[in-house]
Amino acid sequence: QMQNIIVHMQAVLQAIKELRKMMDIPETEVDTLPADQRQLEKLREKISQYRSELEKMREELIVEQIKKMRQENTNLSEEVLSAEAIKKVDELYASLSK
Repeated sequence: QMQNIIVHMQAVLQAIKELRKMMDIPETEVDTLPADQRQLEKLREKISQYRSELEKMREELIVEQIKKMRQENTNLSEEVLSAEAIKKVDELYASLSK
């Protein structure tokens, strides 16, 4: 059974090496899991920051869209303006993610 575990570990290490080669990640040490985890955490933090930025930008776009629509259609209620602005901004975001 110990041999099976060793064989399995070797297969996993080989798969990791192949993945690294495919992803052009330099092969430094076999035991780079802690470094990979740190790198992954850094990437998650950046993604979180970018999401926060995108949400702020979305809110700003909605406010600007409401202002623009208010100038064009002064007789619309705030609820209608807000709903339409959100719809337009969300459509814009959806078109960007294609």
